[in-house]
Amino acid sequence: MLKKWQQKYPEIFAYYPNIMSELTTDAQNSLDAMLTYFMEKKQLNTTNTHFLLDLYLNEVDFVAIQNFLSKIVISGLNDALTLFSHSHFTYKKEHFNTFAILTSVLANPLCQIIFDARLRGFSDYSLLSEPLENYEIAHSIIQQLSKLNNQEEQVAVFFDFFTDYRPFPASQTYTVEIDIAMEVESELRAYCQAKIDTINNKHDYLRAKQLIEKINTKGGSIDLFNEIKYKVASAIENKDMCSARNYQQHMNAIHQVLMKHQFELDFEHKLQNFKGAQEMVTTQMQGHALFMPSSYKAPVSEMENNLVANSNH
Repeated sequence: MLKKWQQKYPEIFAYYPNIMSELTTDAQNSLDAMLTYFMEKKQLNTTNTHFLLDLYLNEVDFVAIQNFLSKIVISGLNDALTLFSHSHFTYKKEHFNTFAILTSVLANPLCQIIFDARLRGFSDYSLLSEPLENYEIAHSIIQQLSKLNNQEEQVAVFFDFFTDYRPFPASQTYTVEIDIAMEVESELRAYCQAKIDTINNKHDYLRAKQLIEKINTKGGSIDLFNEIKYKVASAIENKDMCSARNYQQHMNAIHQVLMKHQFELDFEHKLQNFKGAQEMVTTQMQGHALFMPSSYKAPVSEMENNLVANSNH
C-alpha cells in the first residue's frame, strides 16, 4: 500500500528508507488510510506527511491519532507544526490543548496571510530571513494564545503580533490603492451566490431572497459581518504589500462599508433561474387560487411574471 506513496513522494520517504520493514501490515494500511484522508482534505504536504510518518514510526496508536485529528482543525495543521517546532514547547500530552488552539487560529485566512507575510520577498535580490529562528518569538505568541478563550481575541492577538514581522518594501512600485468597498462587494457577491447555489426548497429560496433584499436596501448585519470579515481582511492584506493596518483598523473599515446599503448587488436574474424556481412559483400561484374567486387575479412579482413568460416560449 505504501509503495504508491513512496513513488509519488520520493523526496519525503527518502528520510524513511526502512519504513516498510519497521511498520506492521496493519500499521501500513492505517498509514495509507491517513495519507489518503490528508490528500482528500488537500493537506498532504511535506510538513504534514513528515509529522504523520513520525507518529507511526514512534508507534503511536492509530486510535490515538484519530482522536488527535478529530480535535484539531486540519487546515491549520501545517502552519501550527511550523510555529510549534520553533518554540520551546514539546509534543507532550499536556501541550495538546495549546497545539489544538494553534491549528484553529492558523486555519483562519487572515492569520494565514499574516503568518506567511513574514517570509515575503520583494525582488530577486531579497534576502529572506526566518524570524522564527529566534525561538522566543514563537514561544511568546503561543503562550499568549493559550491564555485566551475567545477565538476573536486569539485571531486579533495573533495578527497584531505578526504585523511586527511583516516586511515593508523599500520601493514605491509596490504601493497600490486598495478599494475596501470593492473588496467587501466581491466577498458579498461570493457569499450571496453561495446562498443561491444551496437553495433546495421554498424556505431556502425565501431566506436567500430576503437576505439579498436586506443587503440591497439596508446594508449588512453583525452576523453577516462576522461571516465575511476575515475573508475580506485577508484579501486586502494579501493585495496591499505596503499594509500597515492592525486588526482593529481592518475590522473598522470593513464594518463601515458593510453596514451601508449595497445597491450594486443584483441577484434577481440568478434567483429567477435557480433549479426548481418555476415549480415553486407555480405552487405558490395555485395556492392563491384555492382561496380566491375565479375572477380574481392574484398579484405576482416581476420575477414570477418573467418565469411564467419564459415558460410559454
